[in-house]
Amino acid sequence: MGHSLTPELADHRQQFRDNRSAAHELCNPLTREAFNWRPSEGRRSVAECLSHLVVSGKLYSDAILHAAQAARAARRVGTGPFRYGLLSRMMLRSLDPQNRRRFKAPRKFAPPPTESAIEPVLEALDSALDRWEHCLEISDGLDLARVKITSPELPLLRFQLGATFAMQAMHERRHLQQARAVTTAPAFPASTLEDS
Repeated sequence: MGHSLTPELADHRQQFRDNRSAAHELCNPLTREAFNWRPSEGRRSVAECLSHLVVSGKLYSDAILHAAQAARAARRVGTGPFRYGLLSRMMLRSLDPQNRRRFKAPRKFAPPPTESAIEPVLEALDSALDRWEHCLEISDGLDLARVKITSPELPLLRFQLGATFAMQAMHERRHLQQARAVTTAPAFPASTLEDS
């Protein structure tokens, strides 16, 4: 079941786990061809949506781990409930799957340009879950509002620790919805489904 966490962090852990279940459920019926199919030029395939989450998750979990270890050494502890600022709330709104506005991912967050097999991508996504759970455990008991994470994209931008977990879980849901939309596109090659 894992380490016992405060309710806020336990909720994030469940969201990360639910996202993994959703990714596996989405990919289970797909062949490699369907996994890599793009709706149009400039649009991502299911493979690219999930690979993007692997890349961005690694960068953010590394940043969280670094900040959380430093905060624990400095005894920056606190008990919730924590309040998050305007920047965090704006970021969460922008990442919400219901927000239809599209953003171009920074180059360092881009998925690899090569065709991908399904199993390695899912394994990498599951490994990312292990990193998230480790980050949550090491963050447990810290002041989730005062401890800040340096953005891997823009070093001058810093996010509150607790809000960063919320943003990452939301970011995953957003791209899972994007991947799901690929499989419902009118021209999606349904004949490549294993169970068709």
